[in-house]
Amino acid sequence: MPDIERIKKHLSALLSNLKNLEKHNNITIEDIAKDTDLLWILERGIYLSIQNLFDMMAHIASADFNLKWEQYSDIPELLFNENLIS
Repeated sequence: MPDIERIKKHLSALLSNLKNLEKHNNITIEDIAKDTDLLWILERGIYLSIQNLFDMMAHIASADFNLKWEQYSDIPELLFNENLIS
């Protein structure tokens, strides 16, 4: 059984990260090329978003289905095969 509070924590963090990234939706490649700090901000926001998403999927896969994987990149396919995601 998945820990709902744990999932809510990751989901909340994911939504917060996406909201922060949305502030930068008008940034151009040229802006990023001129500003290394901006590049780091965007990279970190994307990284944390992906990490939260994979942490949620890993928790669901292990708690609900006792699925095993070798790499995080295996998790979406496992959940797809269980018809949990499309």
